[in-house]
Amino acid sequence: MIRMLINVYCVLLVVDAIIAYVPSWKDMPWRHYLKTASDWGLKPIRKHLRPWAISDSLNIDLSPLAFFAFTRIVFWLW
Repeated sequence: MIRMLINVYCVLLVVDAIIAYVPSWKDMPWRHYLKTASDWGLKPIRKHLRPWAISDSLNIDLSPLAFFAFTRIVFWLW
């Protein structure tokens, strides 16, 4: 049951990461709720892991990847 909830949260993170790069959806009201839900697990990681700057206008946030990798390692050890 816990694994299923964490997997659903990981899917939510992937959807949020993809939608973050669609400029026309940034001001949608449902986007705010999605961002709030995804920040629950990513905020502690974002404190320690800065976005990766590819150029002046493009920053890639690696915190969803770090959270996803952490959960996969925990599942593998469990």
